[in-house]
Amino acid sequence: MASPYHFHRIESGATDLPPLLFLHGFLGSATDWAGPDGVIEHFHDQFHCIAIDLPGHGRTVVDGSDDYYRMENVTEGLCEVVQSLTGDKCDIVAYSMGGRLALYMAAKYPQFFRRIVLESASPGLENETERHGRLDADRILADRIKREPLEAFLNFWYDQPLFATMKRDSDRLQALMKRRMENNRAELSRALRGLSIGAQPSLWEKLGEIDCLSLLIAGREDAKFVSIAEAMVARGMKAQVTVVEDCGHNVHFERPEQFVREVQRFLTNDSSSLDSDD
Repeated sequence: MASPYHFHRIESGATDLPPLLFLHGFLGSATDWAGPDGVIEHFHDQFHCIAIDLPGHGRTVVDGSDDYYRMENVTEGLCEVVQSLTGDKCDIVAYSMGGRLALYMAAKYPQFFRRIVLESASPGLENETERHGRLDADRILADRIKREPLEAFLNFWYDQPLFATMKRDSDRLQALMKRRMENNRAELSRALRGLSIGAQPSLWEKLGEIDCLSLLIAGREDAKFVSIAEAMVARGMKAQVTVVEDCGHNVHFERPEQFVREVQRFLTNDSSSLDSDD
């Protein structure tokens, strides 16, 4: 049976180098990593870098029902395409929504992955009532995306307190939002419904079972995700935590040099020490 996923990707670095997968967040695309503000250029001498447009984003096409936008199916599709490209264990660098996908892949398909870098990511919501509430809220947002011009939704989205620190560089933020305009509203709506944190299985109880060594990155001014990262380690995840100063949720955008330095140190350190570095 043919895969319903036609993943658009950007590759950089020789194909005989160790594979390194990059997964973007909601509203993003592979160009977040490989575009003008991207960080891939700092890794392609040591890795075969693969940045993928997730379902509902960029130029990826999904042939099928809304079920194919759910985390369980998306991660299976991602594993299939990565294996077809690499045939080897892969490292992952993933942000926010992409980080939730990466964590699920590491938990369900550990045979495919060695190390994962999760930037501002969560294992999901443990409380069922909270999950239902978040799913209802995201469904309302998904309807809003389809109803209003994308530019208006982007202005609303990046006006949230979570992204306040990104406004310190308004020119770069406007350039980022311009790239976001290349997305399709209907597809974004399907992605938000299917990949909502309210729709995903909670992984909190499985953190201690994840064999991949992990680096958890959060911005100092994003207190919620600093707390989540620390709680993940406390719950048994084999991970080190790095908190980057003077930035918020989107560390690779706000502090790219620091982000690259921390990720390179983790991926090129054979021992991958689990000492916290915050």
